[in-house]
Amino acid sequence: MDDDLRPAEWFRPGQTEREKAAAGTYSVSENGVIEAWLHGSWHDVPSIALAGIDELVEAFPEVVYGDAFGRRITLVGTSRGASRTNSSTRQQRTRIDLAYGVEGLWLAPDELALTKAVVRFIDQDLWSSWGAYPAQIKFEEGVGIVGLDIRYEEPEPLEALLDGGVLRLKDASTHRQLMNPSGWVLKSASDFVFEFDEPVDIEQFQRQYLMPLEVLITSATGRRSGVAKFRATNRAWVVPSERHHADRWITVNVGHVPTEDGAKTSAELLHRVTDFDFAAQLPIVFDVAQLHRYPLEHYGTLRRGVSAGYLADFIAAAQLCESFHRTLHPDHRDDMSLDARLTKLDQESGGLLKEIVGDKEWHKRLARLRNIVAHGLRRSEALTSDVRSVQAGTRMLLLLFEVRFLVALGFTAEKARGLAVDRGSHGWIALTIKENYPHIREMTAKDSTL
Repeated sequence: MDDDLRPAEWFRPGQTEREKAAAGTYSVSENGVIEAWLHGSWHDVPSIALAGIDELVEAFPEVVYGDAFGRRITLVGTSRGASRTNSSTRQQRTRIDLAYGVEGLWLAPDELALTKAVVRFIDQDLWSSWGAYPAQIKFEEGVGIVGLDIRYEEPEPLEALLDGGVLRLKDASTHRQLMNPSGWVLKSASDFVFEFDEPVDIEQFQRQYLMPLEVLITSATGRRSGVAKFRATNRAWVVPSERHHADRWITVNVGHVPTEDGAKTSAELLHRVTDFDFAAQLPIVFDVAQLHRYPLEHYGTLRRGVSAGYLADFIAAAQLCESFHRTLHPDHRDDMSLDARLTKLDQESGGLLKEIVGDKEWHKRLARLRNIVAHGLRRSEALTSDVRSVQAGTRMLLLLFEVRFLVALGFTAEKARGLAVDRGSHGWIALTIKENYPHIREMTAKDSTL
């Protein structure tokens, strides 16, 4: 992505003549976040000065068009952001807030829909274990390594039918030759490719298809994923002076969070694409994400890589599991206790948590700890100096959610439990829980308030 600051001209809908432009700047940061600023004005006074007198002129437009050195830009869901201005001139510095941005075309609001999209997520290739360049080392007796054979071998694409469309996981590997120093750069990569029979609104596409896949990969790695690449087109778009079909492709910048430092290996993942029946289970991912949108928001927050504090994380993890049980079982009574919900989730997940802690009262202790933290009950003061109990509680609740989430995705409880146990990091997760569980016992034993 281009993070260079570019001079830009900004236009209102229906007023895209050059003389009606307002000067400004445009940039896309490393993590895909757009920054757009107005320096000039569309009126005789700076746009910031129009706040409060919008009855005299039109309000700030919800779509803004830009030209940044020949790059056409459509900003969607725009509003007037933070501003400052010179009261004696038309100059200003007004931030354009937006929902997302499109590079490549100026699109009217009713054209903001796609029929095909190519998407890649952070950590996607780790999850897919994509390998397009198998290598074979040549040995010679008494000599050692005498050669290395590397060839390109396109991995078999995977496909799943969607309601009104199809999803494919396809090869997007690249190779290029270096001149100085001489050599080759080979990169294995995959893309999710969506194709739809009818146009799908871009915002709806983000909610219905991008968010579920981001959550899926986040659940595999244990760290927040995000959109690394988003290209789209629409069969119905009419592009003046179109020279090539590539002219009707756009780049959509939705912004994403950077990954944490430190590489992960495939062995550390909770699941991989090879664990799934792609055709049968990937459509379930989208259904599950819509049914459980609220708890998944909590999960994304907990996996964002920046802690809100141990106490806040523990409360969020308890809310995650409680709300997940509610969306899984909407027919259960609303006043069902937290400990009963935790027990039910563990029973549906193969009883892994009960086995790790070796305490049949674990669910009651976690519920009691939640009440101590949330309501400041007796012993809560101890948490200002020793948070080992809530650290262990958070790990327990996250593990419980992730295993039950796999069951919701179509795995049997036995398979979901096995995936968690086989995860390379499961040993230290279980050890951390076991080592710190006595602190949960201590905290909850000294406050009997439920």
